[in-house]
Amino acid sequence: MLMEDELLNIIKLKKYKLIGTGYVSNAYEIVYKGSKYIILQGQIQDSFKYYEFSYNNLKFLYNNGNPYINSLKFPNEDLNLIKPKSNDIFFKNGALMYKLIEGIVLSEKYFNKINIENISDSIAKFLIELYKIPINKNNIEQYRQSQIKIFSRNINNVKNYFNNKNIEKLINYENEYLEYINKFEDFHYTHGDFWNENLIISEDLNNLIGVIDFDNFGINDIARDYAALFTFGYDFINKIIDKSKEIINDKEYFINRIKIYQKFIIIGCFAFINMNNNKKERLKIHLKQLKSVDLI
Repeated sequence: MLMEDELLNIIKLKKYKLIGTGYVSNAYEIVYKGSKYIILQGQIQDSFKYYEFSYNNLKFLYNNGNPYINSLKFPNEDLNLIKPKSNDIFFKNGALMYKLIEGIVLSEKYFNKINIENISDSIAKFLIELYKIPINKNNIEQYRQSQIKIFSRNINNVKNYFNNKNIEKLINYENEYLEYINKFEDFHYTHGDFWNENLIISEDLNNLIGVIDFDNFGINDIARDYAALFTFGYDFINKIIDKSKEIINDKEYFINRIKIYQKFIIIGCFAFINMNNNKKERLKIHLKQLKSVDLI
C-alpha cells in the first residue's frame, strides 16, 4: 500500500532520477520500499485527467488478476494514482506510479540495432491479443463520436494556426477522415498511442518486454496502432502486418487506413503542443511532419 508521506520524503530528499520528458509527464525512477518504481509527474493542468483514465484502463486490462494481456508486461504491479496536491510543487498536477518494467525504452537510436524478427513477432502477438478483448458494441457510437470530437478540435486548431490560409489539403483530409470514420464499423480495443517510446525492450536489444502508457486505450480502428509505428518506416510496419494475418484480411485496404491515421496522429501531436503552449520548439518538428504527409 502506498504511503504518501514516505514517498513525499523521498521526493524532498531528491532521491529520484529523471529518465524521460514528454508533453503530459516527466518520468522519474525512484526506489521505494526496496523496489524500483516509475513516477509519471504531471506537467500540465490536465495531466491528472490522463492519469485517472490510464489507471482505470490498466485496472480493466488486469481484469481482477486474470489479465487480458499475457504476451507482454504492462504497468499493473503496485499501481498508484496520486491526486494533485496544491501545496506540493512536485505533485501539483498529480502523478501515476507503478513498479518499473525492467528494460530500456525503444528510442530511435536503437532502430538499426534491434532484433527485427523477434520484436516484430512480439508486437504482432501483443496486438492480436489486444484486439481479441471483447467490446461492448453498444459503446461503438459513443467512441465514434468521441473520436470525431477530438479530431475536429485538433484539425481546427491546425487550420487556425495557419489563419485559414492555404489549408485546402487539410480540408480535403478532414473530409476524407470524417467520411471514413462515419462509415467504419470494425472497431476493437486499441492501445491508442503505440509509438516506439512506449515499448520496453531487453538490454541486449533482442526482445520486446513490455508496453506502457495506456492513456488513450479505448475502442477504435486497429489501424491507428499500426500507424503510430510510422517512425520505424513502412518496411517494419509491413513485416508486422504480414505476421498479423489472423486479424488483417485485406492488406492493401489496411495500409490505406494506416495512412489515414498517420495524418490523424500528426495533426493531434501538432495541436496538442500548440494548445498547451509548451515546448514550442517542437512545433517545427511537427510542421515538417505535416509537410511530409502532404497536409500543408
